[in-house]
Amino acid sequence: MSTAALYFLPTTSADTSPLPDLIDRLATQYDPFILPRWSLRHRLFRSTPVPRSADKDVPAIPARHLQILSLPDHPNDSFVVITQASGPASSTTVPAADIISLPAGQSTDDFTQLLVSRLGLLWQQRQSSAVIDGLAYEVGDFRVKVGELRQGVGGAQLVRGVVVEVTHCVKDGGEEDRGETQDMITAFWDELGVNGAREYKDDGEKTVEDGFEIVRLWKTSTFLMTPVILHVGVLALQGAFAEHVRLLRQAIEQLQPESPVFGDIDVLEVRTVEELYRCDALIIPGGESTTVSLVAQRSNLLEPLRHFVKVLRKPTWGTCAGLILLAESANRIKKGGQDLIGGLDVRVNRNYFGRQTESFEADLDLPFLTPESSLGHEPFRGIFIRAPVVEKILPPVSGEQGDEADREETVIAPAKDSTHGRGSWPVEVMATLPGRTKRLVEKVEASGLDEETGDIIAVCQRNVFGTSFHPELTADARIHMWWLRKVLDARSG
Repeated sequence: MSTAALYFLPTTSADTSPLPDLIDRLATQYDPFILPRWSLRHRLFRSTPVPRSADKDVPAIPARHLQILSLPDHPNDSFVVITQASGPASSTTVPAADIISLPAGQSTDDFTQLLVSRLGLLWQQRQSSAVIDGLAYEVGDFRVKVGELRQGVGGAQLVRGVVVEVTHCVKDGGEEDRGETQDMITAFWDELGVNGAREYKDDGEKTVEDGFEIVRLWKTSTFLMTPVILHVGVLALQGAFAEHVRLLRQAIEQLQPESPVFGDIDVLEVRTVEELYRCDALIIPGGESTTVSLVAQRSNLLEPLRHFVKVLRKPTWGTCAGLILLAESANRIKKGGQDLIGGLDVRVNRNYFGRQTESFEADLDLPFLTPESSLGHEPFRGIFIRAPVVEKILPPVSGEQGDEADREETVIAPAKDSTHGRGSWPVEVMATLPGRTKRLVEKVEASGLDEETGDIIAVCQRNVFGTSFHPELTADARIHMWWLRKVLDARSG
């Protein structure tokens, strides 16, 4: 029988790691006996959210986490751990778990590949974690394992911090008082003098059979201590996707002093269905909407994008061409000339302001920025390049905007099955450009708006946000900061 505790020391910057200091403290204070090195692999999946039923009496189906754990104490087995998602990583609630033994090695990789390739609509890979070449020491009755924890999905993994497992071993079949032993582990850790660690102690509850205490310890601590990365994608089929990536990273850097959780946001370019399913939120950049639509269709991304926006209801922001694609109706398009994704109950007018040579910049008053004192009150410099505007706010409906289909040179987005639809979520006008463009009054019908309203250039409806202009072509990250806060709020909720 053994009792253990886990500690996590976050990395404070990309250039420093707490590992050398920890190893030095162990060597200086205890002269430990060196044990064989160890490693660990952990992969985390989250079930696809099930849309909430319109019937309030029908309980929501909670999301679940699925983990695949390969642990050094069990070299011949890995473990599939399924728990109810218990909320943010900072939660102190330990969810009940089902633990299934799985032969380690190739079968583990096969199971992971099955989840990614065949069950991607049901289980989304959140992240993978690994400790490679961890160090282990024996200090009296304590066994101490330390190693750098690397996290990521797919590409290069980043060092997020150092994980430490301290186990008190009872030899020769002896028994121990768990409470007293936990106090001994705490005293040992305090004596090391390591500050800033997140701690998880084994509470001793027998959630699994004897001999699997360390499995329980790892599976319950994963959500409590290690950062859960938020994946924000930028659709990278055409257009200004690199500029959005740059400004997102600038926004993350500016937000980190506000909360370290922003440092756990990962930005990725999205070109495949697999990359899309990793994302918690998505930006569709400015560019040529017809080209983006065509490439998305040929890449088999169009239907997954509709599922992402209109069924999964993940936060999505479209700029310029992205706004066109996210509209439920768009005019000045020949029938069959372009496919829409949908999500916003609006009709947009493509190239409203004219040709490329008639592009312009303007200082914009964006009311949604002003309540946030940290984002400043200065006007936002809007860049309009062959920009659309929201010509009409449509009534929120579930399914297609059927009345729009009868209009000339107008295309509509197809319906996408969703139990909640958009019916109870009206479109909110977020910003306008004062002064209707007089020279286009005869060419453009702006139904339902008077001239004093101005041109609608930003709208929001539930999880979907759209802007006519190009924030990504400026050096001003305020809108990206505002949107990332909304994404984080949606994730926490």
